[in-house]
Amino acid sequence: MRKSGTESASIVAKLTRGTQVTVYSESKGWAKIKANGIDGYVSTDYLSTTRPGTAPNPTIPERTTTKYVNVSSGSLNMRKSGTESASI
Repeated sequence: MRKSGTESASIVAKLTRGTQVTVYSESKGWAKIKANGIDGYVSTDYLSTTRPGTAPNPTIPERTTTKYVNVSSGSLNMRKSGTESASI
């Protein structure tokens, strides 16, 4: 975990696999988080919605996170898949 959202920022803590973190925001590939009472930043490449080593259980719905659309004007297109060419 780093002091700011860059690879050159100083390390404020080392997190082990499976550490639960609270994500406050995500921007440009970095997440502002709190882990073990410490605030810092980690690359979003290292975050997952499932605990490592566990398989998703089809009888238990996936945990969700509430987020809000924040556009300066107009509206945001929601697409059928994660590509810009997918239908709206």
